[in-house]
Amino acid sequence: MQANKLVKASLMKAGVAMTALLVSVGFGSAQGCGSSDDSSFPNGSNDGGGANGEGGGPGFGGGGDGGEACTAGLCTQAVDCSGQGTGDTTISGIVTDPAGKNPLYNIQVYIPNVPASVPSYTDGPSCDVCGTSIPGGVASSAVTGIDGSFKLTKVPVGANIPVIVQVGKWRRTYTFANINKCVDNAAPSNDVYRLPKNQSEGHIPHIALTTGGADSMECFFRRMGIDDAEFAPTTGRIRLYAGKGTGGGNPQNPTIKFDPAVNGGAAFPDSRAFWNDITQMNAYDIVVYSCEGQAYDGTPNNGPDDKTAHGIPNTADFLNRGGKVFASHWHRGFFSLDPKLSTIATWDDLDNPTPDPSTGTIDDGFPKGAAFRDWLVKVGASPTADVLSIGNPRQNSYKVVAPGTEWAYIKTSKSASSHEDHVPEFTTVDTPVGAADTALCGKAAFSDLHVSSGVGGDHAGSGDTWPTICASPVGDLSAQEKALEFLFFDLSACVQNDSVAPPPPR
Repeated sequence: MQANKLVKASLMKAGVAMTALLVSVGFGSAQGCGSSDDSSFPNGSNDGGGANGEGGGPGFGGGGDGGEACTAGLCTQAVDCSGQGTGDTTISGIVTDPAGKNPLYNIQVYIPNVPASVPSYTDGPSCDVCGTSIPGGVASSAVTGIDGSFKLTKVPVGANIPVIVQVGKWRRTYTFANINKCVDNAAPSNDVYRLPKNQSEGHIPHIALTTGGADSMECFFRRMGIDDAEFAPTTGRIRLYAGKGTGGGNPQNPTIKFDPAVNGGAAFPDSRAFWNDITQMNAYDIVVYSCEGQAYDGTPNNGPDDKTAHGIPNTADFLNRGGKVFASHWHRGFFSLDPKLSTIATWDDLDNPTPDPSTGTIDDGFPKGAAFRDWLVKVGASPTADVLSIGNPRQNSYKVVAPGTEWAYIKTSKSASSHEDHVPEFTTVDTPVGAADTALCGKAAFSDLHVSSGVGGDHAGSGDTWPTICASPVGDLSAQEKALEFLFFDLSACVQNDSVAPPPPR
């Protein structure tokens, strides 16, 4: 077992600046106009009390309510169904990704007890700690299981009942026109509880993405379901920055501008100017560094150093303030060259694992790791539990240590003395690194593989404009991208002690 088994022992209890932008879907909402989304909620169904009972049964995420005496708010509209020969008043459903294709694990679903008390979002890093109270409390709450399903119990009865679906700064609000008592009020279809694909449906985190010559992360978010309009330079929620590629006889060129017919063919701002300016970074919630094909850190054969002076300390500062960062392959410098982030692993640029693709193993010795293992089977990314095919595997470390958490690795036939027999492929750490649970705030993830591997139609390294560089038509996520989707939404989520199962909102 690797060092992610040595996760921290107590739940974090620090305060959190919770924020939300409520966008109602349905009829008669007290929160605002309905969107044009086709997921509407008429009166609740009359199909009985449901088979899984209070708090959720097999396949359902954890359930809960406010846990305190109800004296005001929507909780006063709950009905005691005992003695009526029916089940509890419940709402059940499945939460999916923005594309409506893959169910999502560890998504918070709740009915705010005082809807008007749920505050609005502010862009930029902020401590989001799991287990802290929703302003005004909750009338009912749950978190989704590996199949994306949830069940809310003791649901308030009446008109215009809002149900909030949230993970980190992803949020969407659905409003039931009417909740019928003592029955399960099921959604019209399994994909109705879908995270927002555009701003008209709900709130999407503000994401900065630097392109690179060796990968095409800018295409991953399209396949995850985000509308192309959200990549607009000033009005969208995903901002693209021009990274570097590689030269030589086999150049790898990054995407650096839009197609002429998209956003006027505008050029992307420079990635170095971005990460050298902490003010620019602090305008975002999540930063994604897509592999450039070289480290550009001044090490032999890796190009001149353009990270150490400002980019690496700025990234660490962003994380310590509550930001979220995903970096792939040669952006390992943001980890390996930082005094604190480097301590989560032993870093060494070693030969690429063989064969390609290699068979990866899921590290399932902690609750989320076990969920990751089972979820990959559920969405068809793994043929059997614990196994994931990894294309374009790379090795820049050989040992993960606490407080780092290893999610997947490759076990090779090379000798242990070469340090190449164990290859960590997905690693995360809460920040500030080594801080007490109550002082943790942000989260960083490192992927030692190229996400675009195995995606037919992407032109990673071609230098094509966006979205021409991406496969057309927009297809499904590859198995490898599905693994990243799980990890990306875990990165987006509130920070918690991963040695325990995710708690429902309260």
